[in-house]
Amino acid sequence: KERMEKIKRQFSSWDGSHIQLERILKKNLKDPDSYQHIESSYKFLDNGNIKVYLKYRAKNSFGGYNIGVIAGEVTVDGTVLSVEEVK
Repeated sequence: KERMEKIKRQFSSWDGSHIQLERILKKNLKDPDSYQHIESSYKFLDNGNIKVYLKYRAKNSFGGYNIGVIAGEVTVDGTVLSVEEVK
């Protein structure tokens, strides 16, 4: 139960985004102000961590919007260990 509470606190109560993963993503976008969260989900990993998937829209270099997905391995305490783009 305590583990689930720690995981739940990592996600925004407003839009459901993973707070730390979203911060990392925005730092790497060409136009961070264009960022729009679509959905976030997670699954448990065998090592005790979680894999968080964050789907978003943001402007590309040409001014058009693209949809992207990133995945991050995150500890139960909320530390982001790795981030990768999902193709």
